[in-house]
Amino acid sequence: MYVIHKVISLGGGTLGWVDLWRGILLYNVLDEVPVVQVIQLPMLMPGNKAGLGVCPWNIRDIACGDGLIKLVEVETYERPVDDETAYHDDMLVVYDSDLLAEQPVRDNVGWRIITWYRMTSWNYWRKECMHHDEEISVDHSRHQIGDGGGELLALKNLSASFPVLSLNCHCDDTVYLLRNLKSDTQKIWLVTVDLKMKQLINLAPFSIGGYFSPAYPCQLSKYLKGTLGNHTSVLLYVLGAGV
Repeated sequence: MYVIHKVISLGGGTLGWVDLWRGILLYNVLDEVPVVQVIQLPMLMPGNKAGLGVCPWNIRDIACGDGLIKLVEVETYERPVDDETAYHDDMLVVYDSDLLAEQPVRDNVGWRIITWYRMTSWNYWRKECMHHDEEISVDHSRHQIGDGGGELLALKNLSASFPVLSLNCHCDDTVYLLRNLKSDTQKIWLVTVDLKMKQLINLAPFSIGGYFSPAYPCQLSKYLKGTLGNHTSVLLYVLGAGV
């Protein structure tokens, strides 16, 4: 069963109902007898498979522009913490209740991001890029974190989530993400990354004092003052009461 997370327009009356875990249901609403076409999404990255069935917004997004469909996914990857020697040296008795509650200890070592794209007429997805955090360059003279302390930004020290693609995804490799320091989950940063250039474009503090909903990109008409070209893309993060 598909759960619809968003709807995309592919032009000519064709709409796509997107299940970010499974696929896209396409059909032309102008046809007298619409025929549903199913496009399966690429497999989840290994570190995200355990979260299947919960909200996908914090790891995936899909956008469409000029007939091209693009998918982005972020993954936090971890490694087991080898603490077996200390564990066995200290313990003389192991209770059954301890064994039931025991969980493997894992260390967060960074994150990576991948994008896929395709046309609706294709029978395949093509991988556009996959970058690890250390591959993305940062201008430390412009981008710092902390409360005026001049702390240098290391992307691997930020937990990446809620990726949002540009609405001009057919000609724009910009991705927006929310990130927080692993050492301080209360401070959130809105990060703009150019995946083609592998470069951090912008970094701004972001208030998240209340309930947080997924981001919904939109476009403003060219007739509004201050727009660039025909449209200006706007990233709208919806915040709940209490912010």
